[in-house]
Amino acid sequence: MKIAMYKDTTSPFDYTTIVKESNLDLKGEYAPGYLRISEWIDVTFPPLSKEVVVQEHLRVLDTVEAELRNKFQEKLNQIEGERAKLLSLSHEVSA
Repeated sequence: MKIAMYKDTTSPFDYTTIVKESNLDLKGEYAPGYLRISEWIDVTFPPLSKEVVVQEHLRVLDTVEAELRNKFQEKLNQIEGERAKLLSLSHEVSA
């Protein structure tokens, strides 16, 4: 795969990105405002072992699941809090 480094000339930050040659448009350009700042180089990425990829994928899934469970629990807690407020407002104290 051929890649090159591009700079975003529209950003106030010194933002650069790596672009695959196959991501260029029909005119050979990446995106408006991006300037190629390196030569094209041919890169071959050696794959990780299947065991490493599976373990990392499982770790990522565990992280995503934990985040979703936390968000779900937060929403349930909000509902429980609203329910408790409504019940406390509508509950009349006997004298």
